[in-house]
Amino acid sequence: MEIVPDRTVDLRKNGTTVLSGTISITSATAAFASVTGSISSASYAAGDVFEVVITVSAGTGTLPQGVYAQATFREDA
Repeated sequence: MEIVPDRTVDLRKNGTTVLSGTISITSATAAFASVTGSISSASYAAGDVFEVVITVSAGTGTLPQGVYAQATFREDA
């Protein structure tokens, strides 16, 4: 039996989280499932740097590979 490691995902702006809480992905999360988070600080400016930080609680299973993240930014007219 393979034990799949748990993962937490955080979205950071200029090194500081913008989420209300990190996103947890566990062995109960379906493959290819879309998992969303809640943004606590939505403001941004030109030159801000965003990064996705993934932390893995290593188990005996295969570590995640090929992680995909998508961000959509909308500006009011």
